[in-house]
Amino acid sequence: MVFNALEQIRLAEERVQEMKKDVQREMVEYEAKMEQELLLLQTKNQKEVEELLKETTKIQQQQLQNEKELLLKEAEEQKDLFKEKYDRNKDEMIDYVIERVNVLYGSQ
Repeated sequence: MVFNALEQIRLAEERVQEMKKDVQREMVEYEAKMEQELLLLQTKNQKEVEELLKETTKIQQQQLQNEKELLLKEAEEQKDLFKEKYDRNKDEMIDYVIERVNVLYGSQ
């Protein structure tokens, strides 16, 4: 009877050891699986961040190009306006100088 009890205890301990090994093996497999999933998620997130950065850069470049074109257009308009004012004032100044010369020295 004591021998029987000891044999049952030994068998129970062996089952416990086997179950412990099974649980450890399952834990190692589960950890490896979770590490793989984490790696996949990190890779996916990295690609999404890179795509977002590319898109943001593209949008910023387009905005800069649009602003450049607008500034060039405004500069051209200002240049044309200054030229127009210069031409108008130049003609007025020439007429004024001619008139002053005629007044001071008389027309000949």
